[in-house]
Amino acid sequence: MKGLYSQMPTLSPDFSGVCSTLFELDGTVIIHDAGGCTGTYTGYDEPRWYDAKSRMFTSNLDDVEAVLGTDEILLDKVFSADEYLDGKFFALMGSPSPMVLGTDYKALCKLISNRTGKPAMSFTTKGTELYDEGISKALLGLAKTFLPQERTDVIPNSVNLLGATPLDMTNQHNVDVICDLLTADGFTVQSVWAMGNSLEEIKGSLQAQCNVALTASALKTARYLEREYNMPYVAGSFTGTKGASECMHSIRAAINGDSFIREAPPDSEDKRILIIGEQLVANGIRRSLELDQGMGGVDVATLFSADDAYKREGDAAHVDEEWLKAALCSDNYCTIVCDRLLWELFAEDANKNFYELPHVAVSSRLGWTSPICPFGNGFFSVSGQNEALADGK
Repeated sequence: MKGLYSQMPTLSPDFSGVCSTLFELDGTVIIHDAGGCTGTYTGYDEPRWYDAKSRMFTSNLDDVEAVLGTDEILLDKVFSADEYLDGKFFALMGSPSPMVLGTDYKALCKLISNRTGKPAMSFTTKGTELYDEGISKALLGLAKTFLPQERTDVIPNSVNLLGATPLDMTNQHNVDVICDLLTADGFTVQSVWAMGNSLEEIKGSLQAQCNVALTASALKTARYLEREYNMPYVAGSFTGTKGASECMHSIRAAINGDSFIREAPPDSEDKRILIIGEQLVANGIRRSLELDQGMGGVDVATLFSADDAYKREGDAAHVDEEWLKAALCSDNYCTIVCDRLLWELFAEDANKNFYELPHVAVSSRLGWTSPICPFGNGFFSVSGQNEALADGK
């Protein structure tokens, strides 16, 4: 049955995307739920939970609140917590139960802000959408809440990185690899939304000359910043030598207001490689395969949303189990690049080469400790993986 998930575990939901984006920003983050949704995020979607502190709470929605819709109970809990905590802001989001109740999050946040004097953001998450939607809402909420009205004191050759969370990036090391590549090429990383940076650094984002959307979830915020503050943006990844170099050139072109023409991909009559992952990360790997390895015939697919501006013919978004089974076992592809969980569920017995691309939003704890970095040259230096691609050529 199309759209039915019978083998795969639950994918990371929208509230996990919001929480992951806000985790390091020193706010008080509240999921309005009965406790289970908060446990899902902290236990299965957040690698940093066991090594770092964050003010992450559940409203512990009970039967009385669910039946009567008594918001005063939630507000009393928030105000009580604020007496003991010194968070810089509040973030309130929902789960399936309050979605059914029709909870007015904006009104609750206005009451919270008026009482505490602190910014309060609301996110209409439902638990029925996926993590990328949550990240997109959280990034845009940060921009609208904390950035000043005017852009001043621009720092030459500086960039913001948008859309960095462990759900796509896996760990801080992978983000550091991108920052090191930019620094080595003469750029200054003004802020990272939102791994390894503070809220104060994000507030200073308007000093950057250009924004870089690392994931499709960041594109809505990048376009908002371009529209409101005339900040150019590029969407790209930093995989391989020539792939990363092309991304650097596109950033410089955006800063200078120039057009940037990308080299055409190699011609190929056959489909040889399928990459399944976050759209822009997968696009970066494809681009490096084309530029660094001279390979064509590469398709990208994602279980999540994809922006049409960065799709090619043959790419697919919101794929399901039925699609995965057919594609991973298809004779069209010699090599599969995807999370190990997808490979083991659908294609481990297929006569194909496998190239691992960890995606925490898909495989949860199974990918937390993966040593594979999809950025820089590390992705192609993992033992055995180059051989897999070479065999698939």
